[in-house]
Amino acid sequence: MKKLLLIMLALISVFSASCTGTADIVLDGDYIVDIEPGDEWLHHFSTFVKTPPQYALWMEDSAGNYLGTLFITRKTATEGWVFNRGNRRIESLPVWAHKRDKEDESGVLYPSKEEPLTDGITGATPKGDSEIIIRPQGSHSGFWLYLEVNQSTDFNDYWPEDVRKGENGWSGGEDGSGQPSLIYSTWVDSSESGPWELTIKGHGSADGSNGLIDGDISSISTALKILGLCPGEVISMKIKLIFLFCLLPVLQSGAREWKVGSGLSSGSVYLSVGTEIFRGGFLSLEGGPSWELQHDMRMDDSKFRSVLRYTPHEFKRISPYLSAGLNYSYINTGYTTFGVPGADAGMGILFPAGSRNEFYLEGGVQYAVKNIESRYSMRDFEILYQETWQAMPAYLAFGWRMSFCNRKDQLNENSDN
Repeated sequence: MKKLLLIMLALISVFSASCTGTADIVLDGDYIVDIEPGDEWLHHFSTFVKTPPQYALWMEDSAGNYLGTLFITRKTATEGWVFNRGNRRIESLPVWAHKRDKEDESGVLYPSKEEPLTDGITGATPKGDSEIIIRPQGSHSGFWLYLEVNQSTDFNDYWPEDVRKGENGWSGGEDGSGQPSLIYSTWVDSSESGPWELTIKGHGSADGSNGLIDGDISSISTALKILGLCPGEVISMKIKLIFLFCLLPVLQSGAREWKVGSGLSSGSVYLSVGTEIFRGGFLSLEGGPSWELQHDMRMDDSKFRSVLRYTPHEFKRISPYLSAGLNYSYINTGYTTFGVPGADAGMGILFPAGSRNEFYLEGGVQYAVKNIESRYSMRDFEILYQETWQAMPAYLAFGWRMSFCNRKDQLNENSDN
């Protein structure tokens, strides 16, 4: 018997719709696929960056014919690799790629930027609670459910980083996979009520040259812990780098002062424009594209914010202030787009730097939550995807602002002199 080590990971469980605790959208006869991370779900890509895995979920019929993709992470679906330096990462999910069997114009089996994946639901590796619902559109005997998962630069002693192409153990070079992709599967029998648990079948081609499954996993170490038993144990810190461009629609003619500046926070890197609306009170508008560093390192989300900052007392060295704001996030998950209104509140300290410049340190809490869903049809099944999107609950910011006096006030100051 092969050393398959059929580990009952419960990493993805398929439940019948009769299970309790499911969403209202679930109907009798539906199958629910829950994604549950393990201890190695987040991997140190570099000193300060942790990345989640790439994975594909697909279905096959009883004869092993590919039916369609249920979910595929965006980097694979759109060639959205940031640091690949021209590497198409053909070693990332080779079994799925060969099963799908669609070449781009250059002859590569993976989707490209010019020809992104059109079938299946594509998105970032899920950040929070998510589930996929498989809804049969007619009678069926069952189907095979497959999962292939892979983590970048997940090297070990057997799959080292310094192996040259063509040598044993090569898996894409220094930016490649390290340990090859792992494949899990289960047969979902329509005559049974479940649940069904995926078991490990082996690993894919280390260099991506074929779509075969190798049952020997003795060389695999940390990759076996990418998926696990306990949902919600791994909480990924989402760091947004939001480059904000904004313009205040109307500067009040009687305002004493207005400010422009930029800042860096756990939620954003931004430019802002603000005006004094009463003594000590400044209203600022901020907005622009965002970059989710932990997940896909992409810049196709947007966030806009209107914030009031009030400084009760001004001192020569530091001045404490309070802040309250309303914000609106425009999110592009890859399979759907949606807007999320939110609110935030905090406090900070101003550090004057000369007559016109100031630095500030600010911290606070923010709230924005939205439940989203997407659906599409695939052969004899309808696929529904549900996810809860939630903004990071707290933020810390450091920034700089430059003050400009209103022209009327400037003329008055000149006349006094």
